[in-house]
Amino acid sequence: VVCAEDGQEALEFIEKFTPQMVITDWIMQRMDGYALCKHIRSKEGLKHLPILIQTGTDIPREFFRMFEAGATDMIRKPTPPEALISKIVAYLEAQQMVVRHKNE
Repeated sequence: VVCAEDGQEALEFIEKFTPQMVITDWIMQRMDGYALCKHIRSKEGLKHLPILIQTGTDIPREFFRMFEAGATDMIRKPTPPEALISKIVAYLEAQQMVVRHKNE
């Protein structure tokens, strides 16, 4: 697990190594979740990387923008730990199935 202060720092970490998943806030300093998602999706090797957005917004237009930017899913804050863990497990298991299928 690697933690970043904002989207710019997260992108710097992502460019150093390929994570299995990105969990990010939508509203951040320097680079927000929209820009981070767009940058991730512009990288050839990261097009299918699961991106989970945590957000406190309840503005429907922002939900549309999250998915338009390339988010895989979103979860509202405050986030119960069980809900976050279940989403993480589901996406990582799905990703492992895809990798296994590619290797067959």
